[in-house]
Amino acid sequence: MATGIAPFDKLLGGGLPRRQSVIVTGPPGSGKTVLTSQIAFARVAAGDNVVIATVTSESHDKLVHDLRSLSFFDQEKIGSEVFFLNAYPWVKKGPKETREILLSTVRERGASLLVLDGLRAVRDVWSNDGQLRDFLYEINVGLLAHSCVGLFTTEYDLDELTRRPEATTLDGIIAISLRRHGQRRSRCI
Repeated sequence: MATGIAPFDKLLGGGLPRRQSVIVTGPPGSGKTVLTSQIAFARVAAGDNVVIATVTSESHDKLVHDLRSLSFFDQEKIGSEVFFLNAYPWVKKGPKETREILLSTVRERGASLLVLDGLRAVRDVWSNDGQLRDFLYEINVGLLAHSCVGLFTTEYDLDELTRRPEATTLDGIIAISLRRHGQRRSRCI
């Protein structure tokens, strides 16, 4: 599945693998949310429907407000082709409820891409590796049944992530890092 970002698609060997789930990890401010949102809007431009579920402290209203200044953002697609869902209330209820709301929304919207922004917040609420592992396994199976790609963001460095169930339950990892060059910063993938 092409991301719509030509150099990134080249790096990925053509794009994201279809019917798989990938975690995008990096420190706060590294660009995970912007990257996954840009991919979402590129998929919409290609004719797909997308669900963006927010779980972070940032509400989807704030996210939409912040995205407005970016060239890929298209306000006309919000609510129809790009559907935002605040998943945090379901996360507080538990893994089963979270899985059900995400998969039912993917199904109802006919989405080919689900972005779950804030997987670390899910871990913080559940604080149980077994629950998180089961949730990720079941969400992956559900996304596969709907031919939907999953993109999950989290805030671990790559070494720490590889010691967690998220790394072994999902199909791939995209790690973003920030490097400082005096006053400038560069992002590395």
